Amino acid sequence: MEIETKKTKTQKTWINHRGENVPADYVSPYDKKKEQVAARLIKNAEKLSKKLIEFKQKSMSEADALIDQMYRDHFMERNPDSKGNITVFNFDKSLKFEIKVQDIIEFDDRIQLAQQSINEFLKEKTEGADQDLSTLVNSAFTTTKGRLDKNRVLGLFQLKIKHPLWDKAMELIKESITTNNTRRYISFYRRIGDNQYKLINLNFSSL
Repeated sequence: MEIETKKTKTQKTWINHRGENVPADYVSPYDKKKEQVAARLIKNAEKLSKKLIEFKQKSMSEADALIDQMYRDHFMERNPDSKGNITVFNFDKSLKFEIKVQDIIEFDDRIQLAQQSINEFLKEKTEGADQDLSTLVNSAFTTTKGRLDKNRVLGLFQLKIKHPLWDKAMELIKESITTNNTRRYISFYRRIGDNQYKLINLNFSSL
């Protein structure tokens, strides 16, 4: 928590993370320096993050306008619901940018039925003997911040298991998958060799 300062009648105090007043004389020079550096770096980071978001939005808008022009030049109308991935090169192909569209996979409440069916399978099949399988399967349903890891859940389909309860669970997982949302990514590259392109890393994925 950023330390704030305030003045009293007798002396200057700093507010610590517990909201307590600490006389300035008891705050070390190092802690005071940390306050200055942290405040400055975080402020600059927030400004840079805002600029990256603005750049991403502007880039997407310009890219969409370019693709719209391509359709117009060919006397065609672009489907506004089109989700196809796009790669655009400059004239000599030394530069390119890509727009990729990824479905955001989520699971509805039927995933709980799938987990119950898997638990019944484990109880019947392993009887506690195959701890590795139990650990692997149960880890697929471990949540992080209340969300399942889709890669772990979908990874269950790769297991070579034949059993009615397991088959039922896999069908329930399929039925629980929803892709109501999509996310668009844009990436920029410069050619550094014959048919080799280097990514200009802007880490847009989380913005």
